[in-house]
Amino acid sequence: MNYSHGKNTPSDGSPSDPLNQLTAVPREAFQRAIAQSKDVGESLIMTMEDSQIAIAWAVQEAMSRLEMSVYRLHELTGLECDFIDQILESSADISDSEPISKLEGALGVRLNHL
Repeated sequence: MNYSHGKNTPSDGSPSDPLNQLTAVPREAFQRAIAQSKDVGESLIMTMEDSQIAIAWAVQEAMSRLEMSVYRLHELTGLECDFIDQILESSADISDSEPISKLEGALGVRLNHL
């Protein structure tokens, strides 16, 4: 793994890259942190709603890039179309990582870290 500027920061855009992690945080989470006088990323704790929003954005972007429909994603993952719609609407129960892992595999994106 390549590290940039001699720091322990991967330069390949992987999820452990701090900049990549920050871009995965919904804007609303930053607004809440600022309202609570938290000005550093490490003090920012994402809520379940923030994770739902981040996952929805990532899934929508991947589906768009792959030109994939909800039904095709259903075929690839075995997940119900209603559940996929809930993911896209940021309202799905994401406490079980198995469906999220299935989406990761079908879309080729990391979601469990969101």
